Amino acid sequence: MKSPSFDLASGHAVRDNVSSLDFLDLLVHRPASEAVLDVHASMVVVTSGLDGGSGSWQQIHVRVQPSTVDAIGRLDDYMMFPHGGGASSIDIARNRITSSAYSIVTTFQLSSPMVPNIAYRFTLSATGASPVVLSGSVERLDGSAWTLLGSALTQDLDSSAVTTPGVVGFSASNADPTGAYTYDDYVATGN
Repeated sequence: MKSPSFDLASGHAVRDNVSSLDFLDLLVHRPASEAVLDVHASMVVVTSGLDGGSGSWQQIHVRVQPSTVDAIGRLDDYMMFPHGGGASSIDIARNRITSSAYSIVTTFQLSSPMVPNIAYRFTLSATGASPVVLSGSVERLDGSAWTLLGSALTQDLDSSAVTTPGVVGFSASNADPTGAYTYDDYVATGN
């Protein structure tokens, strides 16, 4: 972790520290020695509800650049999260920043809004370098089966595309209170 933000409780990663730090510094990540170019990552998220009106900002990250993985106030990577902290659409964004700004590469709609106390699987992939191909999806656990709620496949053709190997991780916004959600079953593969 860049800074204390999550802990393990009952086998889940749980937000345990509310601070003024934002997603740039609340990142939990794999070691830099595991950096890969082509990567596919997924995690299961359960929200306990939206915080006091500013939303729920669960985030999955890929291609986190080793030079920024532990640099406070800096993060270069791709991430996926609920648009505006809401429940009906998802953003895939590029970070090349030293502040809490980011560039949205694409947004996709969910066929059904996310609701509290239901398991959702977030998946984000990045492949290639010229261009970078990004794929994201959100699924809902219905009984024992996953139902696709929405997905996107796009290319990052911007000159600031993240074109070098990176690591994977997850994060949160400083708007999220302790216990707003849990992460589980984080899986990443790549080469």
